[in-house]
Amino acid sequence: MELKLIPATEVRAMLGNISAVTLKRYRLKYWIEGVHYVKPVQQCLYNKPLIEDWMLYGRTEPATHQLTIEAFVQAQQKRSGRKARDRR
Repeated sequence: MELKLIPATEVRAMLGNISAVTLKRYRLKYWIEGVHYVKPVQQCLYNKPLIEDWMLYGRTEPATHQLTIEAFVQAQQKRSGRKARDRR
């Protein structure tokens, strides 16, 4: 799964034009920092493929969504390992 970070406005639109308050509630209650979103400076950027997967499976089939999370984390770890080796 490729990492594609998107701003809150795009996520709100993806989720049916939800309010900023509802987006924050989702972020705090359902999503994992570093997986579903990152906070590099002052704003959150969201991982579009994982938010889309959460929309499909997150609440109805959490085990399926968890498998997607695990695959994403493993892929990120492999990428970081390659980058560290490439810098040597």
